[in-house]
Amino acid sequence: MPYIGFATPVGNTGSTYDTNLRIGTLLGWHVNRLLSMNAEFTLDFLNPKGVSSDVSDIALDVSFSPLFHLPLGRGNLELIVGPKIGFFDEDESFTASTGDSYDNSYSGVMFGVNVGLLAGVGNIAIGGLFSYTGRYYSSWCQTIDGLDNGCTDTSGTFHTVSLNGVVLF
Repeated sequence: MPYIGFATPVGNTGSTYDTNLRIGTLLGWHVNRLLSMNAEFTLDFLNPKGVSSDVSDIALDVSFSPLFHLPLGRGNLELIVGPKIGFFDEDESFTASTGDSYDNSYSGVMFGVNVGLLAGVGNIAIGGLFSYTGRYYSSWCQTIDGLDNGCTDTSGTFHTVSLNGVVLF
């Protein structure tokens, strides 16, 4: 089930990041009509506020995302809902006003929930997927002008909500 949409930072994250593009997919199989087991892969093209256009900030989430599929009435509508838990890696690159080039890498665990509504159209279903994603940072590494500046344990959180268009094959 591929998806594309927009993620909006919430909480304290909203003061330093703007809405960003999100693409991803859920790959899995149905255990039965009401339950599917999925691996979810998401790319967030993060959008830091108040920085120059030469910043690249991309986060990759990899998670286990089972879904419950609940038929709605006699029609072709289906509600999907389920948790997600996994890992993420974020890579940020930019050039400072001093001319130094920075490459930062963050990693940690991620968690969240997916809720969607699908409408059957022939052999496929189309719809929308609402997601909450929380990332808990545990490691930070930095390279300045190509020289490894080391890694350190760190802590912090990054929360987003997103709305995505989906196609279920």
